[in-house]
Amino acid sequence: MTYKPFLQVDADSTAYFARQLETIKKKTYDEKTRPLKGLSLLPRSNEAHPGASTITYRSYKDIGIAKFIADYATGNIPKVNVIGVEVSQPIRTFAVGFDYSIQEVDQSNMTGQNIPARKAIAARKATEQLLNRTALLGDAEFGLNGFLNFPGNTEYTVPADGTGSSKLWSTKTPDQIVRDIRGMINAVEVTTNGVEIPNTVLLPQAQYKYVETTRMGSNTDTTILQFMKTNFSDIKTWMWLTELATLGTGSTTRMMCGMVDPDHVQFEVPRAFEMLAPQARGLGWEVPTHGRTAGVLEYYPLAFAIAEGI
Repeated sequence: MTYKPFLQVDADSTAYFARQLETIKKKTYDEKTRPLKGLSLLPRSNEAHPGASTITYRSYKDIGIAKFIADYATGNIPKVNVIGVEVSQPIRTFAVGFDYSIQEVDQSNMTGQNIPARKAIAARKATEQLLNRTALLGDAEFGLNGFLNFPGNTEYTVPADGTGSSKLWSTKTPDQIVRDIRGMINAVEVTTNGVEIPNTVLLPQAQYKYVETTRMGSNTDTTILQFMKTNFSDIKTWMWLTELATLGTGSTTRMMCGMVDPDHVQFEVPRAFEMLAPQARGLGWEVPTHGRTAGVLEYYPLAFAIAEGI
């Protein structure tokens, strides 16, 4: 008589038993995303009402000068005047939503993993990514301006005096790189007759890392970035942005400087993120979220300068 085991274990059963011996870590390792530097860099305003369709700001310019006149003069006293300009920007609505089912609620209660809450966090993250992209690059389709490509900024031409008449910093000496940065800053100061003094310099990531690690010379440990931080005392913020790597003409690099404060530039967000009440849909619920933004408002475009091809 052929012996038959009381319990036959096939491959699927073996896998099942192995699963019972598995330890699942409580911490989850979620997908990483690039840092949202635009949201921390730019001053934010919610002055506009969420119900408004546009936001408008006014700019005034005084014209006329005082002059010396003769005693008792009556007919030749110079006059001054004020010219006003209005600039309007549309306010746009954005939205993202998520849904969850009764089964997902039951699974959350069983496993302790709150699936609806994680979806809500994902919706908030998607909103922040959209706002960050809009703050830096705008949205041409919806008429929103971004900070890095705002129209009307001063353009500085980087000298092509590197190896082989190149503009690339990898072909230039540390002194030439310092000169390029100084030239861009000077472009703002000269264009505005010293009225605007930049406080921020923004570089592509690769170029930032290059000046951060390259020494000014073989006989010093001071890097190019350290030298500039010491000698460019007006610049309070040095930052790299990945968006600058291909933002120049023909997808070349771009760097930028300017006066970044609420008096010169703001990211207008009347409503950043609002989650509406869950709406029943069959055997589950749908949760819409929405917000409103007008993009970036630059009140003094000449306070900013760009340069390309580094």
